[in-house]
Amino acid sequence: MERPEFLVRGEAARLIPVVADTSREQRTASVFLAIIAAVPDFAQVIINALGQRVGKRATVNTFTEIVFKGEPSLSNDRPDGLIEIVSGSQRWTALLEAKIGRDRIQKDQLERYLNLAREHGVASVITISNEFVALPTHHPVVVNKQLLRRVSLFHISWSYVLTEALLLRDNASISDPDQAYLLREFIRFLDHESVGVTGLDQMPKPWSQLIDTVRDGGTVRKNGEEAAEVVAAWHQESRDLALRFSRDVALDVKVKLSKAHMDDQSVRLKDDIDQLSEKQVLTTRLAVPNTAGDILVAADLKARTIRIGMTVDAPKDRSRASARFNWLMRQLKEDNLSGLYVRIKWASRAKDEGYLLSKLAEDPKILDQSGLNSQVKAFEIFLTEDSTQKFVGRRKFIETLEAAVPDFYRRVGQHLKPWQAAPPKPKVNIDRVVETKPNNVETTATSPRERGNSHTDLLEIPRFLQRIVG
Repeated sequence: MERPEFLVRGEAARLIPVVADTSREQRTASVFLAIIAAVPDFAQVIINALGQRVGKRATVNTFTEIVFKGEPSLSNDRPDGLIEIVSGSQRWTALLEAKIGRDRIQKDQLERYLNLAREHGVASVITISNEFVALPTHHPVVVNKQLLRRVSLFHISWSYVLTEALLLRDNASISDPDQAYLLREFIRFLDHESVGVTGLDQMPKPWSQLIDTVRDGGTVRKNGEEAAEVVAAWHQESRDLALRFSRDVALDVKVKLSKAHMDDQSVRLKDDIDQLSEKQVLTTRLAVPNTAGDILVAADLKARTIRIGMTVDAPKDRSRASARFNWLMRQLKEDNLSGLYVRIKWASRAKDEGYLLSKLAEDPKILDQSGLNSQVKAFEIFLTEDSTQKFVGRRKFIETLEAAVPDFYRRVGQHLKPWQAAPPKPKVNIDRVVETKPNNVETTATSPRERGNSHTDLLEIPRFLQRIVG
């Protein structure tokens, strides 16, 4: 494996690196880069997410301990590695900077690497840490936009790397037994607590301060650092939830974002700060494949409650509200309704009504006696966690949230199915009369052309002309 010409030094990434025990970042980066090179299917998943296609015939080379031409060889301020993908005459390169544990990507260091990439014609810079972003094109560090004109910047979390490896393993996507073994060993390595791969385990310090402000009737300042820090942590937790969910269901669960939020993370940050200031609520949507709808997760700072719910349309082939509700209940287990609520959404402008699900299940005919000249349009089923003590605690809040979301999916989300209209039945054309001929009658003319110019077969003769014809 030849190193790129702009390097004066670079070792092939090792699966078993010989480094000091204190060099956790260097060790973890080397193992990751070695697996990228050794398992093409894993390389495709990771690199394709960055918008760079890795074809079947592409060659993936990875290097550590890199030194660029013109750079001091003894400098400790160097990227952790380099990825090179060669496909025919095309070549794509990216610098890698990894942080582990609670270490964070530093702005000044990142900007130096962006400059370094630009000077040597490297296409991208990739960072990996325990910080979460909704998309690889988003980044936890805001850098000078001038540096991004010629170099692309991406970020992924270690939790994301672990999740994608688990999905490949659980879905038996790798047919080569040696590569499958390497991937399993990589998963075992990353999953060990000594490596330092973690999720978000607590909200930031301003969390409790904002809750007290809302409780006392104060206003959350839109331009305050506290709101920005809390919303940024909420975005990280949303992504962490999606990755944890992905591992639970062995499918790729995503944070549902609008196009504007996908295109620009600063727009998402601003919109969610506005929502927190105006409504004292934080929300996120999780899109689980093949489910009846998105899972809406909301944290209400004023009520100090966590709410997880899904909305499904009511069936249109039933007229009574109770019949539509019974359709919903047939999908859920009656002995597993504790703490669940349902909100009835009417087709008219009537106010939505909320019920304890178990109570409404005892007497669904209450809906028929509502006095509303309207039909049920949809049902919102939700779970509410209303422990004030757990909500206020920075760590307890995360623990409660990460327990409640999978609990709701286990009890509700996996069972709900969208209503689907029955296929149409063929309509019998009663206007068409089929005449049968006796067996002993020969039929020679089968079409108007064969019968000649017999207009009486086609038109009804008016009465005043009947004598002439006769």
